[in-house]
Amino acid sequence: MEQVKQADTTKPPEVVKKALEKAGYIAEDIDFFLSHNPTMFHVEAWWEALGISPERTHITLEKYGNMSPVSIGANLHEAVVMNKIKDGDIVALTAPGAGYHFVAAVLKWGK
Repeated sequence: MEQVKQADTTKPPEVVKKALEKAGYIAEDIDFFLSHNPTMFHVEAWWEALGISPERTHITLEKYGNMSPVSIGANLHEAVVMNKIKDGDIVALTAPGAGYHFVAAVLKWGK
């Protein structure tokens, strides 16, 4: 069980860093971070590993519970409506796939 818990806290930052590298960025370039929200333990571990402050992310865990990867869509929608994400922001996203696989995407928000 400890191995699963370890993978859950290390894999998302690893895949985000790989996606950033492929896009020509580093973790310090992230303006906004959105992720799957399984528990605050996991989310906070990911923030720490990537150097993300709570102000540079949005979570809906307390509002909707654990929605698995669907939480990214809810988090993104709410963050945009609340004007937390600005044109030109580098946004990193990560979510689980089947098994203990994770995916990540990096995008430049806006026009």
